[in-house]
Amino acid sequence: MAPTDFPSPVLDLELSKEQEREVKLTWTPGEDNNSPILKYYVLFEESISDPGRWHVLTHVPGNQPWAKLNLSPYGRYRFSVQAANSFGRGNQSESTDLYETSPAAPDVNPSEVKGEGNETDNMIITWKPLPPMDWNAPAVTYNVQWRPVDELRWDQVEIAGPPVVVTDTPTFSPYWIRVRARNLFGHGPEPDLIKGYSGEKVPEATPENVGMEIINTTTINLSWSLLNVEKIWGHLKGFKAYYTWLKPKGEHTCPQPPPHRHQEQQGHLIEGNVSQILLGVFMPWTRYQIEMTVLNGKGEGPSSEAMEFTMPEGVPSPPEIINMELLSNMTVHLQWTCPKYPNGRILKYGLKYHLANETDGDLIIDIPESQHSYAINGLLPNADYIFYLWAATKAGPGEPYVFEGSTVPESVMLSFQNITTSKVGENFTVITWNPHPKRRDIEFSVHIMDKTDGEPWRNLGKASSNTGFYIIPDLQSGKQYRIQFVKEHRNGTNETFWEEEVETYGNVHASQKGFATEGWFIGFVSAVVLLTLVLILLCFIKRSKGGKYSVKDKEDTQVDSEARPMKDETFGEYRSLESSSMLRISDNEEKPFSSSQPSLNGDIKALGSDDSLADYGGSVDVQFNEDGSFIGQYSGQKGKEGGGNDSSGATSPTNVVAALE
Repeated sequence: MAPTDFPSPVLDLELSKEQEREVKLTWTPGEDNNSPILKYYVLFEESISDPGRWHVLTHVPGNQPWAKLNLSPYGRYRFSVQAANSFGRGNQSESTDLYETSPAAPDVNPSEVKGEGNETDNMIITWKPLPPMDWNAPAVTYNVQWRPVDELRWDQVEIAGPPVVVTDTPTFSPYWIRVRARNLFGHGPEPDLIKGYSGEKVPEATPENVGMEIINTTTINLSWSLLNVEKIWGHLKGFKAYYTWLKPKGEHTCPQPPPHRHQEQQGHLIEGNVSQILLGVFMPWTRYQIEMTVLNGKGEGPSSEAMEFTMPEGVPSPPEIINMELLSNMTVHLQWTCPKYPNGRILKYGLKYHLANETDGDLIIDIPESQHSYAINGLLPNADYIFYLWAATKAGPGEPYVFEGSTVPESVMLSFQNITTSKVGENFTVITWNPHPKRRDIEFSVHIMDKTDGEPWRNLGKASSNTGFYIIPDLQSGKQYRIQFVKEHRNGTNETFWEEEVETYGNVHASQKGFATEGWFIGFVSAVVLLTLVLILLCFIKRSKGGKYSVKDKEDTQVDSEARPMKDETFGEYRSLESSSMLRISDNEEKPFSSSQPSLNGDIKALGSDDSLADYGGSVDVQFNEDGSFIGQYSGQKGKEGGGNDSSGATSPTNVVAALE
C-alpha cells in the first residue's frame, strides 16, 4: 500500500489581467500523495503596506486550479498557492513576480464617527482612521464638517487624523457631523450624517410626582414623572432611587434588625427613560424613606422630595439559639431567643413534638410572646423526640426550628467532636471542635487558670457548641495555663467535660517576674546581711577587749605587791576559762565555782574578799562596770547569793557565750 502524506506544492503559477483591479491566477496541481486535494489556498504579500507577511486572500475547491482575485489600488503584490488534503496544508508554492496596481481615490470613508464634549462648551469629533490598504494612494487626509442641527452652513477642516475639537459651543447642543476621506487622486464616497452633542453638565431636573404602591411585604411599585426635560443637560442615562432604613417606632420585645448594618442608605440604579419600576429590595415590617435623582453622562442631579413608608408585616424567621436541658427522665426544659428577623410583632410561639419513630404530633402548645422558655413534662423515659418551635405574627406562623432531643441522660461531650487546641501564640490560643450534626446546641462556660503564677480559676464567659471555636486573647507569653469547658446545669451542678494545659510562646516579660527574683535585689540583701554580721562581730570584739582591761585595773587596786607578778597569768587563765565555761548567776541560787577553776578561787580567797557584788557597784543590782564588764563571776564568794539581773546579761560577753553554748 502506497504511503500517504501532505500534498506537494503546485507548479507553474501564472497571472493574467482581467480588469483594472482584477487578475486571474492559474497553476498546475502537484502530487496529492495518495490523498485527494480538497482545497487550494491563495496567499498574497503586499510590500507597500505590509512587507514580508503573507495573508490568505481566498480559497477554491480542489478540482479548480485557478482563482480570480480582486485587488486594491496602489499595491505591489506577490502570490503563492497551498494545496490541502486530509492531512492538512502542504508547503507553499514558489511566488509569482510582483504585480502593481495604480493609485485611485479612496473607496471608503472612516467609521465610528462620534461627536461628544468633555466640557460644557466644546465638542470633540473622533473617528477610526482608514488602514493603509484603503488609502489607494501614498497618503490620505480627512475632510471634517459640522453644523448645528437647526442651521444650514457647514464648518469644515482638512486634517491628517482625529480628533477635531470644536469650541465655544452651547451646553449639550446637537450637531450634524460628516467625515470624508481624500487623497491626491480624489475623495471618498458621500459620507453619512452623524448626530453629535456638545458637552454635558450636571442635571438640574428632578423626578416629580413620586409615588409608590405596596405589592407585598418586600416589593413596591415605584412611579414618577419627568416634566422639566430641558434641564437634564445631557443624555438621560436613567434614575437612581435611594432608600433609607428608619428606626422603628415604639419598643418591641423582638425588634427588627437594620437591613444593612454598614450603610443605612442604599441606592438602586434604574436605567433608561422609564417612569415606573418594581422594587423588591425591602424588608417586612420596616420603615423606609425613598427619594430619586436624574442621571446623565456628567452625573446625577438633586434629590426629589423624600417620601416615607412602612412595609407590611410578614411571617417571622425561626427562633434562634435553642437549648434543651434534661431535668429528669420525663421532663425537658427548652430555652430560645427571638427570631433573627421577626418581620412583625411576635404574637406567640408555637411548640409541637412527637416521638422520633412517629410521623407527626397533633398537640400544639401556644406560648406567650414574652416567654422564651418552656418545660415539657410527661415525656416517656429513655425516648427520642423531634421538636418543632416557631414564632407567629399577624401575617401567620413562620418556619419552625426543627431539632431532635432525648430523655436519655447523656454527657455534654456528645455535642462535641474532636476538641483540640488548634493554635497557640504568644498572647492567645484558639480551641476548635466539630459540633455534632445531630445534637442540640449547648451553652457552656470557659474557665482558665494561670499555672505559672498560681492564680485561681476565672470564668472567661459563655460559648456555644455550634460555633465550633473559641479564642482566648490577652494571655501572657511564656506561661502555662489550664483551660476547662464547664457546663452549668440548672440544678446548680457544674460538669467539667474538657480540660487541657497550654503554654504560650516566648519568654516571661520582665514586668511579669517577681520582685524577689531580681538579681540586684538578691545582691543587695546579701550585702546588707553580711555587713550586719561584720558589725555584730566587731561589737563583740570591742566589748571583749573593754572587759579585760577593766578587770585588770580593779585587780591592780586590790592585790598586794606579792600577788601582782602573777596577775597576768591569773587573768589569762581566767580568760581561757571564761571562753570555755561561763556561769550564770540567778536570784536565790548559789553558783559555786567548779573544780576546773582552782587557781581563780585560790586567788580570790587569798585576797580575803568575801564581799558581795555591792562592794564593786554600790548595789546588788549592779553587775557591770562602766564599760560593760561582768565582775560578779570572779568577785562573788562561794555560798554568797548573787543579786544579778538576767535581763542585762544580753550585753555581756560572758552571757552571750553562755547563751551560745
